[in-house]
Amino acid sequence: MLILLPFQIFSQSNLITSDSAWVSAVEYGINTFISLNHAINDSISLEKWRVKNDSNLREYLNSLDSIYRLEIFAFKKWFSENNIKRRIGPNAYLDTALELEKLFFLPDVFAMIINGARNGTNPRIGTERKKTAEELITKISYSIDTIEHSPDFELEFQSYLTKTKNLRARIFQGSLSQNERLKYRRIDYLLLKNRINN
Repeated sequence: MLILLPFQIFSQSNLITSDSAWVSAVEYGINTFISLNHAINDSISLEKWRVKNDSNLREYLNSLDSIYRLEIFAFKKWFSENNIKRRIGPNAYLDTALELEKLFFLPDVFAMIINGARNGTNPRIGTERKKTAEELITKISYSIDTIEHSPDFELEFQSYLTKTKNLRARIFQGSLSQNERLKYRRIDYLLLKNRINN
């Protein structure tokens, strides 16, 4: 499975030959992207969830999602521009482009904002923006109990985890404990649910 960002510089003579190694990765990316869209539709209902009147959870989610989208768009812009400068092969380019599309459709806050490997890659996240995102993540974690849970809420979350487990973006995943990973997956789920409910 090819998961590294393909930032190789190819010469004119070996560009096509080198790029052919990415064909299967692109096919895999297309298939998993299609499956991911089906999984999201199958696991996230259109039913709106409610929060207690004094809760700021929606505000926190909207703010974090705004930062998340800005980072995705900035990274996609940077990657597209570097495709021209570095002459990345078309299949290598499409493999990473598909990974970025997965990160847009299925939020992964740890991968895109928190992971140290991501923060070591251009374009780097601004210090203040990262600090704000971390504060919002903490506030969301403490505010989850303000959701007025319906009987199906936890079942929907578990269905979401199961159906998206092997379809997520492969880049910037890092190493997390099971509890930490679950914490971020719950925040990812709430971001997606909030998008659907808005």
